[in-house]
Amino acid sequence: MKDVLAEMRLVMSYVAIVFRPGHKPAAHPAHIPAQLELPQGWGQADYERFIDEVRRAIDTQQNDKRDVRSRAQVTLTTALLLGGAVAAGGATHRNSLWQLAAFVLAFILVGVGALASAGVMTARSDIGAVNLRNLAAANSGELDKEAAAGYAAVAFIGSETVAVMVTVLRTSVLFLLLSFLVFALLYVVPS
Repeated sequence: MKDVLAEMRLVMSYVAIVFRPGHKPAAHPAHIPAQLELPQGWGQADYERFIDEVRRAIDTQQNDKRDVRSRAQVTLTTALLLGGAVAAGGATHRNSLWQLAAFVLAFILVGVGALASAGVMTARSDIGAVNLRNLAAANSGELDKEAAAGYAAVAFIGSETVAVMVTVLRTSVLFLLLSFLVFALLYVVPS
């Protein structure tokens, strides 16, 4: 139950992001990124290999972020269509109080799903990058070591960002499915 509440808090932070541009959304409590500790005995080749691997991981995180955002666009479009259908159905087919309550529930679910999808598309989403000032201040011969330390500090930021975006999008789709089920039941169950 605690995990469900944490996930709902996360989804609602993405809903709020739509109305608060520039703010960073909440992080998922189960995915707090840890900083990597680099071994002391590494040589030049080890640092170069580590930097190459982290760069590859960051490129993958950027691609994953773009994929999630494009899926959020499709989800938002679907939510807008479903929201229009729910609103039109609620305006013409509310014969009793329970039907009105069900239409309101369906509309709230589709609204939260749509806003969460919009939040995924518009939220600030950090992907790790090395602090260039630290690199510029590095001593001669220490550049790879400093770059590796910088990458170690930010290696998991992008994976955390993508994991949160996927979680919010998954929950958004769940809300849309629940909204559709409530909406469809109103036409199946006799008034």
